[in-house]
Amino acid sequence: MKKKLIVAVAAVLVLANGASVAFAESHSGSGSTTTSTTIAGGSQNTKLTDTQKVAYKAEHDVYRAKLEVIKTTFKTALSDAEKAFTAALVSGTPDAVSAASAFRTAGVAALQNYQDSLIALGSPPVKPEFSKEQKAILKAKRVVIMEAFRVAMKSAKDTYKKELAATDVTKKAAKSTFKAAVRKATQEKTDALKALGLKS
Repeated sequence: MKKKLIVAVAAVLVLANGASVAFAESHSGSGSTTTSTTIAGGSQNTKLTDTQKVAYKAEHDVYRAKLEVIKTTFKTALSDAEKAFTAALVSGTPDAVSAASAFRTAGVAALQNYQDSLIALGSPPVKPEFSKEQKAILKAKRVVIMEAFRVAMKSAKDTYKKELAATDVTKKAAKSTFKAAVRKATQEKTDALKALGLKS
């Protein structure tokens, strides 16, 4: 009799845990596909702002923290119910049938509370992303920046060659002018890419 009760209790635990995992995955974003929010603003808004990044991370952290509390509460409730059931079997008070019934009731209540909590929590926050049009705009702007850098570098090299050929400019001065032009072009490229949220 006791063995059958233990098997029945184990079945309740497996059912509760299995259902909770499936339910959690459908509400936590784990193992499921979420639709990202498209950033509006056209050509004037081609990157996530620092404010958007911070806001998303904060929302995501809060969501994960709440989800962990819900999971921990559920696991604790099941663990407490299992301990109470085991203690009852050992002591014989209450009887095994009553103990199993109490455990089953506690397990079902814990699962119901878990599911209700997940529903109340809702879906995880959605990370903003660019639309295809905005990605194309961003790519086009990068091309323009890199072309401007190429032109600036070519101009610096051409100037360097002319100054080396000139009789009134020393090699040291020509080299200094060339290095300054390279630094300027490189910095302008870096700043322009950074303004778009891109790495140089």
